[in-house]
Amino acid sequence: MGTGEGGVLTLGDKIEFLTDRHRELSVALHYAQHLDYLETQKEGKSCTKRQEAVVKFIEQVVYDPLIGENVYSKFELLTNLKEGDFKALYTIDLKYVKEMNEKYSYADADEAIAGLWKEIKDKIPHDEMKKIMVSRYGGTFILGIREELLPETIEKLQSLKEVAILSDHVDKELKVPIGNSFYQINQKEPNKNVEFNKAMKEAEDNFYRKMLYVSNLEEEAELIDVLKSANADDSDIIEKIISKKEIGNKNINKNTISLYFFCSKRYNERINAALEILKEGKHDQLIKALLELKDRIKKEIDTMAKNISDYQN
Repeated sequence: MGTGEGGVLTLGDKIEFLTDRHRELSVALHYAQHLDYLETQKEGKSCTKRQEAVVKFIEQVVYDPLIGENVYSKFELLTNLKEGDFKALYTIDLKYVKEMNEKYSYADADEAIAGLWKEIKDKIPHDEMKKIMVSRYGGTFILGIREELLPETIEKLQSLKEVAILSDHVDKELKVPIGNSFYQINQKEPNKNVEFNKAMKEAEDNFYRKMLYVSNLEEEAELIDVLKSANADDSDIIEKIISKKEIGNKNINKNTISLYFFCSKRYNERINAALEILKEGKHDQLIKALLELKDRIKKEIDTMAKNISDYQN
């Protein structure tokens, strides 16, 4: 993309870049150009105020400085989906954002989100980014795919399995699994909300399959041990050394299990979602261990609530 004198982006540069990369913005930008042109003709002097206002709005409201991209809301994504603009939805779900906010800092969580986006973007050739509309809320990225992507691009995106959490608070990186799904839109389905929810569910199920991945009885026994030994104290991994032990090909350890289930009021919902995935196969012992974990968390929370109540009284 060309720049003006001294390497500074001119208004024209910005409009050219935005219309080239984000065609959904082109109508507003071209309309602003047209109105400015009419005023220029009428007044006899150059007018760009409408173009400047639209570009400023995009920079301040649409542009996401955390990842350096124009990012659209869930509402805007759904609007485009309902209008038939997408052939597929690619979803990448980083589940640990709230836990990182609570246990590390907002800066650490932001770093993880930015790092995940860099990994996503590195796998998409520049000319194929034009085919994509990016939406993000929290640690969930949803890419609306307008045109068919190259098979190798899809393969690279689907290869994303985990992301590293780096923090000054711990002396090792913690790798956590991410949800990942490439969902082909059924254009015959009249209710596009159904298609959107299916895409989100696929990504969530993919996350739990990675989190609970076992390939043999030995790995299943290891994961059962992790579930049985996990407790609320272990969720405070700021002062812990991250375990090097891996289960299968994932860095699933006591810390990641604790961080996800113990550090949230949604532990019940999360464990139930994990149980649904385990019911797909013969994992009776794992299911039992998860149910025990669920009961243990409830008892710890109840005990904590009672202690607080007794203290206040």
